[in-house]
Amino acid sequence: METPSDLIVKKDGNKKSVGKIINEVFVPYETREELSHTSVWKKRSKAIVYVKIVDLHLAQLEGSAFVKVPDHIPFRITYSEDNGKEYQSPAESLKGICSSLIPSDLKSCILKYPKEVEMAILKNPRYIFFKLESSAPRGSRGIELIPKRSVAMDPGIPLGIPVLISFESSVLTEKNRIVFVHDRGSQITGHGRLDYFLGTGETAEYQAGKINTQGKIFLILPKIKN
Repeated sequence: METPSDLIVKKDGNKKSVGKIINEVFVPYETREELSHTSVWKKRSKAIVYVKIVDLHLAQLEGSAFVKVPDHIPFRITYSEDNGKEYQSPAESLKGICSSLIPSDLKSCILKYPKEVEMAILKNPRYIFFKLESSAPRGSRGIELIPKRSVAMDPGIPLGIPVLISFESSVLTEKNRIVFVHDRGSQITGHGRLDYFLGTGETAEYQAGKINTQGKIFLILPKIKN
């Protein structure tokens, strides 16, 4: 869905409020569950593409997606705006139902438990709106993301900083790699976390689902002379 025409963003320093005007009063914007009903948004927004709820969840989690539909040239969608709500993971609601929340497991799980998975995803009030992206995937400030070289980190880490990451993986051969901070993420907070961009396509999706792991992160900073 594109950013609705009535959505208003107010910023006060680092604080962000998202809402709309009703009877001359600024009120919070609708939740994911409310926006799941077409009648709520069809006069204010436009659907870019219709996808399954799990695919929408994964695209919103990543902030972008490469879309392939029958009889159409593949295209990319990327983050445009959000409804200002805090992200709530469906993990708690799916304990004992889904083995994990990696893409392949989640897609298998919804085939067995469609209602449970849909309800768990709808409980997350946060909703990401998209726009068409004609070029390669980009991170913060329009920086082009490079497969296996770009990472997203906490806003406290300057963009462009080189980082040495070290971790064990069953799907990647290299253990140590130099990467660069090219992006941010609303769920990537704290100096000990990062999101590793592996590219697009089924192979990258599979690999990404297999490297939710612990490792070491070393920021590479210039030495300052006294």
